[in-house]
Amino acid sequence: MKNEKKEMIDNKEFQTLYDKSKKLIDSARNNMGQMANAITVLTSFLLGRYIVEQEQQGSERAKYGAKIVDSLLAYLTEYGRGFSRSNVAGMRQFYVAYKDREDEIIQSGIGQLEMAYNNLPFKLSWTHYQVLMRIENRDERDFYENEAIRSNWNVNTLIS
Repeated sequence: MKNEKKEMIDNKEFQTLYDKSKKLIDSARNNMGQMANAITVLTSFLLGRYIVEQEQQGSERAKYGAKIVDSLLAYLTEYGRGFSRSNVAGMRQFYVAYKDREDEIIQSGIGQLEMAYNNLPFKLSWTHYQVLMRIENRDERDFYENEAIRSNWNVNTLIS
């Protein structure tokens, strides 16, 4: 069997087919991961927005934010992991830190989740943004975000 595989790969036409196939599969897998991350981050952003809107109900300052997060948590447990108090509070903080990007999000309900990756305002993982939103200076935060995207930094590289 091993020799048969070697003989087929030695054939230039087959090698071209294999190379094209490998490139397609690698690209598809990479894009799936990016889309999953983008959808997770977008969902976190929108949940944060919903919390802030509920808290403020038109006022400039929220009066009962902790109660809202705790109440929401009681209902989100049906979705399993990922909705701890600190995570949901982080979603709220994420929205507050990046609310200036709201105009970049298509306002079409579930259609927001179907946008192509390149059109999404968030291109890193949720964990990346949890690190980035600790940076209060917007210019500095944007710099590190752009570097992480451009250089394909993992979270450990971003932290160091």
